[in-house]
Amino acid sequence: MPWLRLRVRAAAGANAIGEQLLAAGAVAVSVLPGPDAQDVLEPAPGEAPYWHSTRIEALLPIDADITALPRLDFDVDFLADQDWSQAWRCGFGPMRFGRLVVMPQDGTTHLAAHEVVVRLDPGLAFGTGTHPTTALCLDWLASQQLAGRRVLDVGCGSGILAIAAQRLGAGSTVAVDHDPQARQATADNARRNGVAVTIKSDLATVEGRFNVALANIVANTLCEMAPDLHARADKLALSGILPGQAERVMGAFPGFQFQVPVVKDGWVLLRGRRA
Repeated sequence: MPWLRLRVRAAAGANAIGEQLLAAGAVAVSVLPGPDAQDVLEPAPGEAPYWHSTRIEALLPIDADITALPRLDFDVDFLADQDWSQAWRCGFGPMRFGRLVVMPQDGTTHLAAHEVVVRLDPGLAFGTGTHPTTALCLDWLASQQLAGRRVLDVGCGSGILAIAAQRLGAGSTVAVDHDPQARQATADNARRNGVAVTIKSDLATVEGRFNVALANIVANTLCEMAPDLHARADKLALSGILPGQAERVMGAFPGFQFQVPVVKDGWVLLRGRRA
């Protein structure tokens, strides 16, 4: 069954417009950067981070009555139905991060003797290696000596970082995510790669110290969880950070010495070691 796709132009009031679209029968609403958007605003606690200029896209059943919508400035077209959980495969081939190779679970490529493969099906969870923040973390992981090390992955998404650590020889890995879809994707991908990953829903339930902790989230969340990470990790790799946020995030970890930030496509990786 095809769908109606509405694109709404909005300078403000994205939340209210989204609620109106949901009330009209939308099954999905996305807030995206507008044509002149330049940066993501750092929100106050409990608020959503939006761009200066936004657009809203909504997916509605083909028989939805859009004449009942309030006066909104929108375009409408039709979108063919598809298996959205598999849409990520479009254009996703083998990707190399140092000695790591990430590919779909049924992908093929020629491998060098030193290369280590992670086969992935993220489902509806974040993390394939195509986003700069994930790529930064994978490049860093591939450069580390992880044999026998204990690794913590916070905000694990598809499990790509935790599984990569295990495939690179980590002694044990714990993956944490509050999203049940992410935990399921991590479990499925760990099984496909033949590795064991302990999966938790809350960092507060994770016990013990870790040689390495990775967190690919956002700056606010990294600062909020800093005390928990500080108490658990000897070495940190933090991403999901914009350049203007790097100093604030590093300041949230006073017991760590950080190297010069690594920047890729407007995103930052912070690498720190306990002082």
